[in-house]
Amino acid sequence: MWTREQRIALYVAWIRWMLYIALAAVALVFLFALGRHPHESALLRLQAPPSGDGHLQVIDGPAGPHHLRLLVFWQDGRLRVYGFPYADDLYVLPEHDWWSVGGMCAGLKLQRDQGWIGCDDGQPAHRWHLDGRAFVAAQPELLAPALQPDGHGAYWVELPSP
Repeated sequence: MWTREQRIALYVAWIRWMLYIALAAVALVFLFALGRHPHESALLRLQAPPSGDGHLQVIDGPAGPHHLRLLVFWQDGRLRVYGFPYADDLYVLPEHDWWSVGGMCAGLKLQRDQGWIGCDDGQPAHRWHLDGRAFVAAQPELLAPALQPDGHGAYWVELPSP
């Protein structure tokens, strides 16, 4: 049989272990709360090309080249940034809405003299005006993330989560 002192020592040890476990659980919940929510927007710092640059610059999104690529160029003194879904070395082009796949494109092209950006496959459904409007009325506009200058020649780009 256990003595009174042994039972008290056992209860104190049991309470101590329960407090350790509760403290660890609270710490884990706190650490998980510090992480980024999977549906939260991501911020990407983008070093803008020179303002006279007439070339299309392609930049991988924050999750790498498999999910999103950003097309960056200057048009009428304004920095244009458009996002395109990208998978298996192909740009995913929309059909009527961005969530329905209408085609794939190996490379996008900027045609300043003709006023379009898009796939160089001859199909107007895979082209957009330089301001993001679609050539074909049934197509959606380009995905243009929000831009905010950082004051040091770069921009913060707010990308929606997948």
